[in-house]
Amino acid sequence: MKNFIAFLLSLLLNCSCTTAHIRRNYNLRITNLSYLQPFSPFFVMVHSPRVDPIFTFGEQASSALTALAETGDPSSLVALYERVRGVYSVEVFDTGAPYLPGDSFDLPVQTRGHRNRITIASMATNTNDCFVAINGERLRWGDELLLPGLDAGSEVNDEVCENIPGPACGEGSGSPGNGEGFVHVHRGVQGVGNLTKSSYDWRNGLMKVEVRGDRDNLFEEETVDALEASESPSMASSMPPSEEPSVLPSIAWSVSPTALP
Repeated sequence: MKNFIAFLLSLLLNCSCTTAHIRRNYNLRITNLSYLQPFSPFFVMVHSPRVDPIFTFGEQASSALTALAETGDPSSLVALYERVRGVYSVEVFDTGAPYLPGDSFDLPVQTRGHRNRITIASMATNTNDCFVAINGERLRWGDELLLPGLDAGSEVNDEVCENIPGPACGEGSGSPGNGEGFVHVHRGVQGVGNLTKSSYDWRNGLMKVEVRGDRDNLFEEETVDALEASESPSMASSMPPSEEPSVLPSIAWSVSPTALP
């Protein structure tokens, strides 16, 4: 009996080592749902659940996120995460940028084993510091997300053209600061500066994300789920407190295509 149990354990361990490195390819079909809010190039990262999120609601935005939300440049976020343990890939996706209202495009991502969390972020460029994001989510084939505009809280929403980099203002580069001081859901354009509310404001979601992939991968995902569940206690106990997971999901609503405008 002992030999039989040892055989089963050996078989399980060998199977786990193989399954843990399964690669899965997805296409994120992204649609800009706004009327006059182009999206900047995207920050794209695939990582484990132990990697710190790019933002936490109610807390101050990092300088790297501030750069994205105010200027549309994701390079500071890439520099911040490119050497972080647990990051599988990090890059700027700018094929076809800027992404105009009504545009749809495919953003390819690949996950591997437990590094299966996806983060993307882009600026709504006709604003002071509005961005859209998926913040460290585990996505599955067939998911549809309707994502709101978020406010980095780093810059007052004065809606003055010299502080707005988008085409509505001719690529302004100023930053008045004096923001709200924390990340929250954006209130939209109020018409207090150079932007008219009737043209540049929005309601509900700014971005739709449809997750596309191969149905045959679903069984493999379940196998990896079981593996990760068995590994979690030992992995957590081997890490110092400073590396414990810190994941806060982005706001998103699952929707059917008929529910969208």
